[in-house]
Amino acid sequence: MSSSNGLADDYVDDTDDVNYKVGNQKSTKEILENDQSDESLQKYKAKLGLSKGSDAKLKISIQDFIIEFANNEHPDYIFHLDSPENIAAMKKQQVTMKAGCKYRFKFKFEVQNDLVLGFRFASAIYKGGVRVAKESHMIGSFAAKKEAYVCSSPDIQAPKGLFASGKFTAKMSFVDDDKNNHIEFQFCIVLKKKWPKQ
Repeated sequence: MSSSNGLADDYVDDTDDVNYKVGNQKSTKEILENDQSDESLQKYKAKLGLSKGSDAKLKISIQDFIIEFANNEHPDYIFHLDSPENIAAMKKQQVTMKAGCKYRFKFKFEVQNDLVLGFRFASAIYKGGVRVAKESHMIGSFAAKKEAYVCSSPDIQAPKGLFASGKFTAKMSFVDDDKNNHIEFQFCIVLKKKWPKQ
């Protein structure tokens, strides 16, 4: 886990709800040490993956990052982010889409060893180094468990208009209420007037 920096600082902070107040986040150790005499509560904590023998480090593992298109206009783009090498390779990936089309991001991820509060993603689109669009969506709060979670963003519309063509850079960051930046990556988007022939 790393603290928020780099890509996230550019387009996450100004999307936060100023009326939303986050309480003090407790560490795994503090949670485990509370209410030790309550047997039922201790069993519940164990179901969440919290135990005295667990690693106290909060960890989210994004396994798959998927781009789905509305009305099945184009086959999905599926990227596996289960290794540092695959994450680094995203910079060379190219996603081609029609200007003005609607799409959504889909994520498959695992939460280990802790509760994750206010997990959300932010994305920013750049052209020639200038930010032309940004999105930030709350995914939710999640308990640790062995099974993977699968969540989707709301529909997003690709840029359209006279200048909505050519190559763009998309930057993604996944953060939580405690400003932890769990993963960030970028990839290339190519906008065209028509869908490419399949």
